Amino acid sequence: MISKPTVLVLGAGASAPYNFPSGRELLDGVVEALREKPPAARAIRPGYASTEEDLWNRTNGILALLRSMGFDLGHVRSFRTRLRDSGAYSVDAFLEHNANDVALGKVATAHVLLKSEKFSGAQRVDGWYRYLWSQLMVRLDQFDKNRLSVVTYNYDRSIEHFLFGMMKSMFPSEEQVCKEKISSIRFIHLHGSLGPLPWQSEHHAMDYGQDLVGAADRARIEQSMIVIHEGKDDSPEYNEAFELMTAAERIYCLGFGYGETNMTRLALNRLEWRNNRICGTSKGLPEMRQNQIRGFLRAQSVQLWPRECLDFLQEMPLD
Repeated sequence: MISKPTVLVLGAGASAPYNFPSGRELLDGVVEALREKPPAARAIRPGYASTEEDLWNRTNGILALLRSMGFDLGHVRSFRTRLRDSGAYSVDAFLEHNANDVALGKVATAHVLLKSEKFSGAQRVDGWYRYLWSQLMVRLDQFDKNRLSVVTYNYDRSIEHFLFGMMKSMFPSEEQVCKEKISSIRFIHLHGSLGPLPWQSEHHAMDYGQDLVGAADRARIEQSMIVIHEGKDDSPEYNEAFELMTAAERIYCLGFGYGETNMTRLALNRLEWRNNRICGTSKGLPEMRQNQIRGFLRAQSVQLWPRECLDFLQEMPLD
């Protein structure tokens, strides 16, 4: 059981072990998904009459879907080319300077991430989600005594999906109770998400790894996802996250990139860095960058560990 107030702050690197893309990988995935395939690339079944339009639609599924959602194909082609050639490190960074592309960028991003959800490796036995579950697991009637909150910059719902799936598998005859107990963990998506999972809400729910199917999904995605420049420092999500971190005895940053905009909005530089209360992974970050982070946080003693998420958590107290 996690008995002391603990907050996990998750960046893109936290989902990486489960086959979710980094910022640059996500950009490349969107560019590839929007690549137009010539009709000749797919053979017509013998005896099946098809117009050129029908064949194009079947060959270019995501593009046909975007057209059905109201996006202009010329805009989609232009967006793909400009995104590919922009030199941006993420879709969010590109959209910050291209406001007319935000709706299309969100839907294309959601398409790629929902595919990642569908084929994610969240059940892998050596992953940190499973280790976290082992630390949370107690009798079902005691589960809500865990004092854990998860603050994430990620759109995917893999961590809550995994934890609920493990609980439901452990107690298959208590699904309703499992829904109530898992809700004792607060999951805060600072930039929104792909939508609530069906067990989280009956309204506007999005199945884990589902396919986008039409205009209603476009509206849902546009509303539920927030790209960085749309975010506000005083949003309810950021305010709640700050309150949870202020009250926490331990704050662990996992797979977090420590971008200055995100650190400022999360108000990490306003927290009291006492007794190594806050620490995090820093795998791949050069020492100079780590010193810049410490300077921004006004905390020269902050511990940044060059570890994978699992290795890091196994060395940190979680009781």
